[in-house]
Amino acid sequence: MLYEWLFSLKGLGGEISVANAHSLYAETWTIVVLVTAVSILAYNVVVFVEAPVLAMWGPAAGRLTGRQS
Repeated sequence: MLYEWLFSLKGLGGEISVANAHSLYAETWTIVVLVTAVSILAYNVVVFVEAPVLAMWGPAAGRLTGRQS
């Protein structure tokens, strides 16, 4: 979205630029709140999935075996 906002007029970033150019501040804030809500939701889904995955892989997840650090 940052790329769209800074370098193109496509997607939600582009819609923010267009809304700002036409002084449509309600639309700008609607997009910002929507993107923030979706981001928080996606983060919470990852947090929810993280616990079972880490429980399955154990505390040594991501470490090479046979080697001490």
